[in-house]
Amino acid sequence: MTFRSLFSTRGTNHARLSGSRFGNACSAASLPHLCCILFAALPVVVATGCGKGGPVVEKVEGVVTRDGAPLEGATVLFSPAGGGLPAAGRTESGGAFRLATTMPGQPVAAGAAAGDYVVLVTKVETPPVIEVPTDHPDYGKAPMPTGAEKQPKIKYVVPQSYGDPKKSPLKATVKKGTNTFTFEIDSKAK
Repeated sequence: MTFRSLFSTRGTNHARLSGSRFGNACSAASLPHLCCILFAALPVVVATGCGKGGPVVEKVEGVVTRDGAPLEGATVLFSPAGGGLPAAGRTESGGAFRLATTMPGQPVAAGAAAGDYVVLVTKVETPPVIEVPTDHPDYGKAPMPTGAEKQPKIKYVVPQSYGDPKKSPLKATVKKGTNTFTFEIDSKAK
């Protein structure tokens, strides 16, 4: 099974995902979470060999801004345009990120393989869950939400188009050596 076929929405692979604990991983609403799933599942899913030393990668770092301000806590995923291993990272304070590539049985490689990439950036916020202690007098008295109320309202800090490989306007070419990128997110983008 290949990386691409596992997340395909055609044929039986889609049915396998929709019946799993991942739910419908291919729905448009879950695209921000798809990057997290891809990065977490990468060591298990990718079965191509790159030798005992791990994949050959180049140093990749950069900054992500949203409307000119640094964007902290966003996931950055470099998705290879021509196939291969994706690389991912998370922005820190100041919007800075560094990419890493992983493979099964190999150490994490700091960077990304040389090549062309579609860059995906995602960040969502969900409302906090209010927990009532079991010894509180109102514990268990709150009515159970129904219908749409059951699903917490997700706030897309980064527009969904930046998390869609077919719509993201962000591209990058990783070359031999150190690579530094700056990505500007427009909060009003569709």
